[in-house]
Amino acid sequence: MVNLTIDGKQITVSKTATIYEAAKHAGINIPVLCYAKKLLPYGACRVCLVEVEQMKGRLIPSCTTPVTEGMVVTTISDEIHKVRKTVLEFLLVNHVVECPVCDKGGECDLQDLTYEYEVVTNRFKGEKFDLPKDEINPLIERNMNRCVLCGKCVRVCDEVVGYGSYSFINRAKPKSRPLLTAA
Repeated sequence: MVNLTIDGKQITVSKTATIYEAAKHAGINIPVLCYAKKLLPYGACRVCLVEVEQMKGRLIPSCTTPVTEGMVVTTISDEIHKVRKTVLEFLLVNHVVECPVCDKGGECDLQDLTYEYEVVTNRFKGEKFDLPKDEINPLIERNMNRCVLCGKCVRVCDEVVGYGSYSFINRAKPKSRPLLTAA
């Protein structure tokens, strides 16, 4: 077992827990988009950034960082709030910000976070996409116009289904949209 402090609250958790899991266990909310309990930690979205006293000067993803004995974590501050809002703006550069057009309206973590962090406009500009929906599979609808590159679909395909038919391409290529492709 490991003892740590999150937002001033003393917590004891398994030594295999991440900061996100420890906070959740203690009833402390840290926002996430790419985290899924049944998938391996990924840290792609960066919405879950927190500050660890022992690592002053940088924010780290709580969903991939293991807890350590004596760790002191801050999950919300003015700086963390500002950085999370900026991260959301980056994730939404190519995404429609007007959520009412979405069929997931009212039950979408991304929409909830944009309201919580008051992302109503985007100071970063990017070309909005108008890509066709992929409805070939009767069980999966892929709409790349709404993709924020959380990687859940790729990871489910790899880790749960074990088939690996989706992957990212052009993710680091400048001036191009990273795409998910079917193998």
